[in-house]
Parts: sequence; C-alpha cells; structure tokens
Amino acid sequence: MSDNMKPYRLNGLPFVHDSRAKYITDGGVAWLSDERARKILHSLKRQGRINVLVLEEPAKAAKPKAEPPAPIEAEQSEQSPEDVLLSVDVHGVALALHFTKRKLLASILAGEDIESTPEADEIIKEADEERLVALIEEIKEA
Repeated sequence: MSDNMKPYRLNGLPFVHDSRAKYITDGGVAWLSDERARKILHSLKRQGRINVLVLEEPAKAAKPKAEPPAPIEAEQSEQSPEDVLLSVDVHGVALALHFTKRKLLASILAGEDIESTPEADEIIKEADEERLVALIEEIKEA
C-alpha cells in the first residue's frame, strides 16, 4: 500500500473501506492509496457513476490525525448510558454486519430460514430497534 494517501469525498456512494481499513459512509472523506482509488474509480466508471467518489482539494481535507480524548463535561457525566445509546442508528449497525450474520439475524427475526441477502436486509430494516439491539449482541457473541 502506498504511504501517499489522498482524500476522496463520497458523494452518493453508500460506503467504502478506505486504505486505513476504516468504514466511511456517504458524505465522509475516505483516505485512499493511489492503487485503491484507481481500482474503485475504474469500477465506478464501468457502472457510469463517475461523480460518486471525488478527489478533495488538499486545503479542504486535513490529513487524519489521532483524535485527542474528549474532555469530560459535567453535563455528559450526568447522562445515563441509555441516553447515549439512543443516538446510534441500530439498523445501520445491523446492516454493516457480514452478510452471513445479517442472514442469521433476519432468520431469527422472521422465524424461518432466509437465504437471500437482499431479503435479509429488508427484514432488518423493518425490525423493531429494541429487539434488534438484543439480537445483535447475541449474534456478535456467537
């Protein structure tokens, strides 16, 4: 992998795993090596979607640095763990799982074997969040 990574803005591309092995979603900045960017852009060009991954100008995107730990404020310490978890997109977490785990999760939710990944994704999108959280924890342990 090249040490010279460049920032690319996702503009309509649902997600990409960048050269740092980070999961970047639409609207975010992915840091890609020249080789990885070339492969992704070539694939997008064949699909006719050339504007969904755009090279950022160096002035707009600063090189990623290790983030310092956030200072603990009095207001944050008063929040219960349940309050913090409410901001998490549970369906997004479930849909980010490996396809085999998504099919297992959908099979548990539907009560029957699910063989199709798109069908599993639809079942997960329609699932109740509380039940989904419990099942995700159960599947991650398995």
